[in-house]
Amino acid sequence: SMTGLLNRLYLRETINRYMRTQPQGLLLMLDIDDFKSINDNYGHPFGDKVLILFSQCLKTSFPQDTVGRVGGDEFVVYLSGAQQGAQARKRLNAFLADWQEQQKPLSFPSPITVSIGAAQCPQDGDCYDTVWNKADEALYLAKKQGKNNISLYEI
Repeated sequence: SMTGLLNRLYLRETINRYMRTQPQGLLLMLDIDDFKSINDNYGHPFGDKVLILFSQCLKTSFPQDTVGRVGGDEFVVYLSGAQQGAQARKRLNAFLADWQEQQKPLSFPSPITVSIGAAQCPQDGDCYDTVWNKADEALYLAKKQGKNNISLYEI
């Protein structure tokens, strides 16, 4: 309720429905880099402000898409419809630029970065759980490559 986004269960149901009725899409897993250290060093109230601001930025950047929070600092966005690689990367880079701008009022000493993993429906699976697992693998790779990265799942 704090972020105003769909919760994990409703998000899963909604995306599964979209995958059945419109079988092309791109599922994004987004994770705020080093969020635990933000909570540990600046307190949970400040961490909550970061989560709320990040959620607002997601809703603004992806107004026609399905957006939810699946865990502490993990979020999912489902872009329904055909998403070409270059087109999707352009949207994600625009979101990251917007996020850098939106966080300025927090007066945090350094930029709060985000890692993104992405997987496609139906190429990488035809149900939420399968595509989510592959987007999560891509997210892990983005983190492993130094964070603040975008990684698309590859077989």
